[in-house]
Amino acid sequence: MAAAGEKDVWFITGCSSGIGAALAKHIYDAGCSIIATARKPDTLAYLPDEPNVLKLALDITDPDQVAHVVKAGVERFGRLDVVVNNAGYGLTADSENVPDAEARAQLETNFWGAVSVTKAALPVLRETNPVGKGGLIIQISSVGGRVCFPGKFALEGYTEALAKEMHPDWNIKFLIIQLGSFKTKFADNIHLVARHPAYRDPKCGYNQLAAYFENQAESSKHWTDPAACAKVLYEVASTRNQSPLPVRLSLGADAHSLIQLELEKALREHEDWKSVARSTTSGSGFDAVEIVSSISKGSAAS
Repeated sequence: MAAAGEKDVWFITGCSSGIGAALAKHIYDAGCSIIATARKPDTLAYLPDEPNVLKLALDITDPDQVAHVVKAGVERFGRLDVVVNNAGYGLTADSENVPDAEARAQLETNFWGAVSVTKAALPVLRETNPVGKGGLIIQISSVGGRVCFPGKFALEGYTEALAKEMHPDWNIKFLIIQLGSFKTKFADNIHLVARHPAYRDPKCGYNQLAAYFENQAESSKHWTDPAACAKVLYEVASTRNQSPLPVRLSLGADAHSLIQLELEKALREHEDWKSVARSTTSGSGFDAVEIVSSISKGSAAS
């Protein structure tokens, strides 16, 4: 186990700006060691060149490069404690109209890139770190992970399933962060695909979201400062072994409210169709519930 009071070693992707940069600055100021990565390492100049700072170029869509960078981080600091998958970008389009190549490219970054980093980090947390020390993997998702936007929805499902595969003794924890609207350049840099004419009617759902982002002068008044997110992530990670972590943590009042509405709607639908669901089974189905619950309890204990 690490010595009492020993600071964590953090590995963070997408540190060029926004949440990643705010978190990297906060981690450095807290006295932790940090491996900060970005596609262009010159964007990391805001961090000083010191022994506890390792700045590396990383394209997370390249699994070989991911493995190399993780290895370099371990060679410098001897271990990893907290891994943050933050790199990603937005793509906005009507699903029917988005080119396959662009949709797949986004998934390569937002989903498969995070998967590559997670897979490279797991052996370090399990085998390189002292026995039982484990670590924490934080997946930066968004409200879209619950209200269903592509990429983030897939990452959350993957992470929740992976968490249930962990042996309790490994002490490897996972935390999905569901972000609301933050004062970053993310919204400005969303790649827009030409709209499909059939979906331009105001009654189509996306148009309301588009209007929200187009009127940023008004909408952004209630957006959250990335530094506030960084502070929460640091505090939660630092106390991860003192109390159980949630599987998902929403940050931002808008994220919390939207997710609550979505969950309440899902629960109402679930209950409304209860009789139909149970009509297909002769028993109560609680044997299966007990099996799944035992798996969930095992992952929660880790």
